[in-house]
Amino acid sequence: MDDLHRSFEEAFEAYSNELFRHASIRLSDRERAQELTQETFMKVWVHAQKAEKNDRADIRELRPFLYRTLRNLIIDEYRKHKATSLEAMDERAQVDVGYFMSPDESNTV
Repeated sequence: MDDLHRSFEEAFEAYSNELFRHASIRLSDRERAQELTQETFMKVWVHAQKAEKNDRADIRELRPFLYRTLRNLIIDEYRKHKATSLEAMDERAQVDVGYFMSPDESNTV
C-alpha cells in the first residue's frame, strides 16, 4: 500500500497541472476543469486500490490511464450539457409560440 500511495503522490505532482490545462482547454470553465481533474485522480485512486486488493495490475502506465479517465469525464460533461440545453429549448418552444409569429393579428394558432 505504501508503494501505491507513494507512486500516486508522485503522479499527482507530475501530472495534475497538465491534466488541469487539458481539461480547462476542452471545457473553457476553469472551476469545472479543476473539479474534473480532482475527480479523475479520485476515480483512478479508487480503481488502483481495488486492483491492488484483488492482486491485479490493471494500470500499466499511469499517465495514459489518467488522461483516458479525464477524457471520459469530459465526454460525460458534454453529454450532460447537451441534454440540458435541448430540454430548455423544447420548453421555450412550447411556451413562447407567439415569439415566432409576426405581430399581425391575421395569424392564428
